[in-house]
Amino acid sequence: TKNIVLTDASESVLDLCRFNVARNQDVECEDDNSSSCYIQVAELTWGETLAKSDLKFDTVLATDVLYDIQSWDPLLQTVVKSLRDEGIFLLSHVPRAALPEGEEISNLK
Repeated sequence: TKNIVLTDASESVLDLCRFNVARNQDVECEDDNSSSCYIQVAELTWGETLAKSDLKFDTVLATDVLYDIQSWDPLLQTVVKSLRDEGIFLLSHVPRAALPEGEEISNLK
């Protein structure tokens, strides 16, 4: 059995994750070693660990998560606490400019 945990700190995002998991619950994991998955959705704030702090993962995947450079240290703290020895951390990041609220890109010079 493969364990997958989808996390976020936002309750509205977690609700969307729960909806997607329920909608796709009949899809099997395609893996050479396992045909079943256990997918859960859990609240997680960076710098902390999941409620079940004994969980360690082979892989941590983070996509489009660094909106503020100050998030880097708490993100890494959580990753280090969550990975097994020899685990892999994959980060997909697209740099974005931080715009003042209400400012449009076309107004910047």
